[in-house]
Amino acid sequence: MVRRALPQFANDYRVDMLAFGCFTERGIFHEDGFSAAYWLDRPEHVLKVAPHLESIAVLAEPLAVSEKAVNEALVVQQARIGAHEWRDRPPRVLVTGQGPIGFTAVLAAVARGWPVTMVGRDSADTFRATLATRFGARYVPLAERAFTVRDVEADGYDLVLECTGSDEIMLGSASVLASRGVMVWLGSTRRPEPQLRNVEQLMRDGILRNHLHIATVNSAPRDFVDALAHLDQLNRSHPAEFAALITARVRPEDSLWHY
Repeated sequence: MVRRALPQFANDYRVDMLAFGCFTERGIFHEDGFSAAYWLDRPEHVLKVAPHLESIAVLAEPLAVSEKAVNEALVVQQARIGAHEWRDRPPRVLVTGQGPIGFTAVLAAVARGWPVTMVGRDSADTFRATLATRFGARYVPLAERAFTVRDVEADGYDLVLECTGSDEIMLGSASVLASRGVMVWLGSTRRPEPQLRNVEQLMRDGILRNHLHIATVNSAPRDFVDALAHLDQLNRSHPAEFAALITARVRPEDSLWHY
């Protein structure tokens, strides 16, 4: 796990909820990463990986990001509606974006048996779009008016996992969020450029339909545990798809040019 609290803040909040400056992150903020022949770490920051998951365990960290998004949405939804929510009736999930986090968002939904739709820029016959459908997702190209539904309650979504960081895509996907729906933001731009957007519809829909918008970053230990469990589950049910998901493997002695 990459994030760890500074000693003086260790008991303040969950580590992924600490304010900036109260933690370090391996390879990201104030601590070196793991691209070394030998390294040390404390055991509380390390999770044991079963030997049969060795070839795909690299996906545990990005999957943990999406696991956190789903877990946070589930916690707040059950707190405001009831413990049965999204248990008795699975939520209809929309994932925006086809990058690594977008794919792990699909995996987090598929592992729970939730119906999931991925929206992306690719046409339906591309490698990424086809792979999403092989995992069990429905794929809709942006060009096909992906954010147009006849009836938002009957045909919309209960959970949107927004993985693009595009405000235009966020506003579009918010328009198909059904009543009591939750949107989680997993992406953002590094240096936001000024944009002119009309968010009045977002605000009105949010008020009338009791929407929640949640921003999330990093992962809690709970999410890493879920990620490893779901990797194990899905690797058994979709071994060929997992083999295709990692598109290239490079030996350590050949890897330096990638940096």
